[in-house]
Amino acid sequence: MELRPYQKESIQLLRDGFKKHKRQILCLPTGSGKTVIFSDMIRAAIEKGTQTLVVTDRIELCSQTLKAILNHKIEPQIIKRETKIFSPLAPLSLAMVETLSRRMKKWNLLQQYSPKLIIIDEAHKASFNKIMDAFPDAKVIGATATPKANFLHKYYTEIVDNIDIPDLVEQGFLCKCRGFQMEDDFSNIEVKHGEYVESQLYEHFNKQELYDGVIEKYKEKTLGKKCLVFNVNIEHAENMSKAFNESGIHSE
Repeated sequence: MELRPYQKESIQLLRDGFKKHKRQILCLPTGSGKTVIFSDMIRAAIEKGTQTLVVTDRIELCSQTLKAILNHKIEPQIIKRETKIFSPLAPLSLAMVETLSRRMKKWNLLQQYSPKLIIIDEAHKASFNKIMDAFPDAKVIGATATPKANFLHKYYTEIVDNIDIPDLVEQGFLCKCRGFQMEDDFSNIEVKHGEYVESQLYEHFNKQELYDGVIEKYKEKTLGKKCLVFNVNIEHAENMSKAFNESGIHSE
């Protein structure tokens, strides 16, 4: 795959940054190809003999990362729930963060395993901090589109942020955005830790007229096209999907 100019620039900025910084954030918008960038850096690291660890927190991201790595004809060691054997000498390991955290003690990893480069997907989540604590000498790239968390400045000392959404749209890499907005009143819903209380938010949205309204607007604005609907929780998502299917629109 031929990298886009800004992707090549991101890689060069990260390489230059490692001269002064051990841990760097790669901040690029959703859809800009962060996985493409760090999979190419993985390729280069493996070719140089740099033992690398890639950590994600969701199966979907793990599968996406694995696909990108396999495109470079690199076969990683995968650490998941079913994994029984771990090789501390494997050039590349791909792990789910919680599985890796549990296995570190079981396999006595800290005594045998010492990756030189760690790549973290969704670095704004605190669940990865224990991995950085376990391997303090490793260089780290933390990829995220939203570098907002009160712990980030304690773990990272540099950020690569060389392109934004308007630039990607102008260069033809992202579609132009058409925005539509509804008005609603959330004044009666409590806020805790900066977020609406989920149970109250679900109660607010779990109404037939609101399910019908979403379907009506889908038909009006984007009928026949792929659509992603964000919901409050799993039950809300299931109800929303059921409403679409009952209206004759296939939904999962």
